[in-house]
Amino acid sequence: MENQLNRLKLFLTILSIILVTASFIPNINSKHWSVRAFDFLKIQLSVVIVLSIGCSLFVSFDNYYVEIALKLALLLALSYNLYFIYPFLPKRYTKASTSNENFISLISLNVKQDNTAYNKLVDLVNRHKPEVLLTMESNKDWENGMKSIDGQYKHNFKIPQENKYGMHFYTNLDVVSIKKHFLISREYPSIEANLITQQGIEFKFWGIHPPPPSPTEKPTSKQKDAELLVLAKKLSKEKLPVIVAGDFNNVSWSKTSRLFAQVSGLKDARVGKGIYGTFPAYACLLRFPIDLVFNSLNIRIGKITTLPSVNSDHLPLLVKFNIIDSTRSENLNTDFDAEKVNKTIKEGKKEKNYQNSHT
Repeated sequence: MENQLNRLKLFLTILSIILVTASFIPNINSKHWSVRAFDFLKIQLSVVIVLSIGCSLFVSFDNYYVEIALKLALLLALSYNLYFIYPFLPKRYTKASTSNENFISLISLNVKQDNTAYNKLVDLVNRHKPEVLLTMESNKDWENGMKSIDGQYKHNFKIPQENKYGMHFYTNLDVVSIKKHFLISREYPSIEANLITQQGIEFKFWGIHPPPPSPTEKPTSKQKDAELLVLAKKLSKEKLPVIVAGDFNNVSWSKTSRLFAQVSGLKDARVGKGIYGTFPAYACLLRFPIDLVFNSLNIRIGKITTLPSVNSDHLPLLVKFNIIDSTRSENLNTDFDAEKVNKTIKEGKKEKNYQNSHT
């Protein structure tokens, strides 16, 4: 019995050290995927820390100071993680009607290129009938698989690609213009659309899908960060109402997401609404919010939620919004390091050139 208790103490000590270290690792000034990955784990780390603190209450360590130090370190790590998570938790619930015609519905979904459940997406579209639909990782096979919804939309804009960065855009709103952009690299397209609501208000929509830092994609987050900040600088000068959606490959509370909001003057649509993890779809307890939506302050988010799986590794994200003012105030937010932003963009472009020269 004593040996088992000693093993439990050792386990709790090692686990506590790992949890505390993992919580603060994102503060390291490194963009390597092995460091940035810990940004994604704040919810999961918080849950395990709470369980560890609970278990430690029933165990007395031989050294009182070690016991106090471990518990304090765990509490500090928990507080640190919750500091970033808290803004996205649902605040006081007030039910807003989104059934009237002033609300626009948007579905954004990374379909997973190898997924062949085309009918599931078609059924989802038929059920929810979004005025705006954005798909990512959609190639020519997906384009053919979605042909049955072409007739439901007045406008579409298709960028089929076989590198898992294709995009397809559909809308029933009136269109002023739709353009394709390559913000950093010609591998990764983005879509810019000027749309008009039924009330005659023009607004700007952007669909983006920057590359993730991972052992199978890019070794660092430099290109992703640069792409997001290039767009943020563009949007900081935009006079129209703005909504941006897509697979950001970035969690809501990461440094880059917060910097994107600061530079662009936009707000994460999840703030005060809920976390709504979208990836990985098959693991509820491990889901992260990486399919993001940002909106200018004159756009009100009436609803944001995930939808049932269509066999992709991402869940579809549904957002209902309306525009409460046709003119956007000038972005007066200067509370960010402009030099850091420009340096990040420069590093991303340099990384892109380096990757291209080695492929």
